[in-house]
Amino acid sequence: MHIEIFSDFTCPFCYIAKKRLQRAIDALQLQNVTIEYKAYELNPDAPVKTTLYNELLASRMSEAKQQEVMESIRALAAEEGLTYNFETMRLGNTRTLHRLTKWAATKGRADQFVERFMHAYFIEGFDMSNEAEVLAHIDTLGLPVDEARNIINSDAFSEELRRDAYDCQQIPIRSVPFFVFDNRVGIKGVEPLEVFTRTLQQLTPPDSTGASCTDTSC
Repeated sequence: MHIEIFSDFTCPFCYIAKKRLQRAIDALQLQNVTIEYKAYELNPDAPVKTTLYNELLASRMSEAKQQEVMESIRALAAEEGLTYNFETMRLGNTRTLHRLTKWAATKGRADQFVERFMHAYFIEGFDMSNEAEVLAHIDTLGLPVDEARNIINSDAFSEELRRDAYDCQQIPIRSVPFFVFDNRVGIKGVEPLEVFTRTLQQLTPPDSTGASCTDTSC
């Protein structure tokens, strides 16, 4: 099964839904599942210099509403074992991270890359505009830092992002997260675990689950 995940690094629901999908895959012990990350830039014109997430919310809503929004998202995140830290989240331009995801995919490490940087952003106070921080996380993944630095300071993999943007227009996708299963079924947003599980079961051949016993043999 091939699953395309359209997401952005600053979308709090994207990380939650990604973890929920993985929980469904693990529970079903599915084999031969491939995941492809597709770029969706929520704000492609965002400045490179980052700003605190709290400051943006404060400019758009009352303090009471701000707390309500954050607590609602925190509760969803907690269901997936995540402790979101809104006090340290910094919004910025995610284009470089998307280009680096494409680069990591050429090395078979896209899933680890996305997991590391989403965790760093939502929980650890990662500043995506700080090249040294970006490279430090890449180093922890065991990926070549010098190669990553060259990607950052070029427009490499921009064409891949343009193709993703075209795919978003064709489907069409106007919000993320958005999941496409085998080019047949789409799921939008943070759906309950049961929705992901049911979709995976409906699209999975009987022999694609993990090791098991029948009533006649193991």
